[in-house]
Amino acid sequence: MKTLKSTQAIRIEDTEIIKRLYSEQADLIVAVMAITSSIYVTLLMAII
Repeated sequence: MKTLKSTQAIRIEDTEIIKRLYSEQADLIVAVMAITSSIYVTLLMAII
C-alpha cells in the first residue's frame, strides 16, 4: 500500500508539472493536434 500511495503522489506531481509546462504552450499543442488529426482523417479517406 505504501508503494502504491507513493507512486500515485509522484504521478500527481508529474501531472502538475506537465500542466504548468504545457499551459503556456497549450494553444500550440492544440493547433498541432488539430493539424495532425486532419492529416490522419485525410489519409483515412484516401485509403477508403
